[in-house]
Amino acid sequence: MMQTLIRKSRYTHCYKGFVIHYRPKTAAHRAARYEVFCGDQSFGLFDGKAQAICYIDQLYQMQRLGDVGKRMCDS
Repeated sequence: MMQTLIRKSRYTHCYKGFVIHYRPKTAAHRAARYEVFCGDQSFGLFDGKAQAICYIDQLYQMQRLGDVGKRMCDS
């Protein structure tokens, strides 16, 4: 099932329950970055929105494979 990226504000998007927040470049940080959050937990900074989305997809895939492994061990 394909999930959509939902725009919440100018710098914030939601995707599969995660928040992707755009951090524009400043004098101290010369590159714009995207930060991935879920609740109060941060999952790091990424150079592009596509990288952040790919990381979230990987987290979902690892969770799904972990659930399959748990079910197989329970049988």
